[in-house]
Amino acid sequence: MKITILTYGTRGDVEPYLALAVGLRRAGHSVKLVAPSRYAEWVRSYGLDVHVQTVSVDERAQGEITQHGRANRVLHNREWTARLHAWLKQCMDDYWAASADADLILQGGFAYGGVDVALRRGVPIAFLFPHPFRPTREYMSYTTPLGLSVGERYNHLTHRWSLRQAWRTFGPPINQWRAERFNLPPWPSYQDMMHAVPDAPTLYAYSPHVIPKSADWTETDHVTGYWFVEPDVGWQPPVETVRFLEAGPPPIYIGFGSMRLIFPEWATKRMLEAVRQSGQRAVISVGAGSALIRLPAPAEIHFIDGMPHRWLFPRMAAIVHHGGAGTTSAVLNAGVPGIIVPIDYDQFGWSRRVRQLGVGLGSRHVATTTAGRLARMIRRAVEDDGLNRRAAALGETIRAERGIDSAIAILESYAPRAAAKRRGETT
Repeated sequence: MKITILTYGTRGDVEPYLALAVGLRRAGHSVKLVAPSRYAEWVRSYGLDVHVQTVSVDERAQGEITQHGRANRVLHNREWTARLHAWLKQCMDDYWAASADADLILQGGFAYGGVDVALRRGVPIAFLFPHPFRPTREYMSYTTPLGLSVGERYNHLTHRWSLRQAWRTFGPPINQWRAERFNLPPWPSYQDMMHAVPDAPTLYAYSPHVIPKSADWTETDHVTGYWFVEPDVGWQPPVETVRFLEAGPPPIYIGFGSMRLIFPEWATKRMLEAVRQSGQRAVISVGAGSALIRLPAPAEIHFIDGMPHRWLFPRMAAIVHHGGAGTTSAVLNAGVPGIIVPIDYDQFGWSRRVRQLGVGLGSRHVATTTAGRLARMIRRAVEDDGLNRRAAALGETIRAERGIDSAIAILESYAPRAAAKRRGETT
């Protein structure tokens, strides 16, 4: 099959779909990944075809992120909203162009325009998510910052609210695009759009041992196991990093991935103070989002610009991170205790979940996590034998799963049946 995978967002948003693309290519399929320009060479290093997005929306949007990781007031003005909608419509154009020869379209995460592209192209579509997305009564939406559920009805309401909030951002440009290109009426809601492809499977790229499939989900929902990609064959760890790791006991890691904070110097000083109080050595990643920056620091601190988590995390004693789905999956896979200091979106849900599983610790929000509190969590993560045993056991379980193989089997079964159904054939 010729498969086009639509992505949207940061490196952590792209990486699981890159892993799936590598698996699909190995299974004999032709795969094209739609991704922002700054990830194009990374994707090509795995021998994959990449359709470079004209606009990298995540870079534009993250420029408006405040110290607390939430939207600045400028996000609410008409000028910024108009620009965002124009960028998202450009993403739709990219999705349309990239899928001209596709036999199957895979919509990753918030690349919402895939439904209209697939319907107009007349090809099957499947949905991919790195975190729970369909409403359920079993737990709150992962985007809900509150830590306490008040029952099943409340849980379901948080999911519906999250969908409405997402549709407020993505719905208008999708509707504008379909009206301008195809003269079609608007979708009233996200749910109405999804009802147009009721047989399409949704694949969740996480372990059923981390989040089991909800009993109130449908037969089209599949929790496959995680999708991981190894570092490309030409990658080698920096010599100075290897020397730092060999010079003492395993350090802790601190990094916030592609997230941005408006006061990175202030945030970095707080992290350095937490490390000092904890008595640990630390690797600090300045990351693509520049939430943290390089500052003068003692020899116990080693700054890096970013590094494959699959190589680095198993060498750490504990990992302090923002709780994005991609980073959380790498921490769980490494079998090392994680400390989630959430900033936004699904990070709150992952913070709750690692605490429930007893494999990590979590704080309420980056803005309310003091150096002293973080230092205490670091000491506990390093010294708590039970926490370490549970994290190691779960990591071993996850590493034994074959999430990519499960996902490919589902897609290879679904796509021919769906294509035949659209042609009016029977199978």
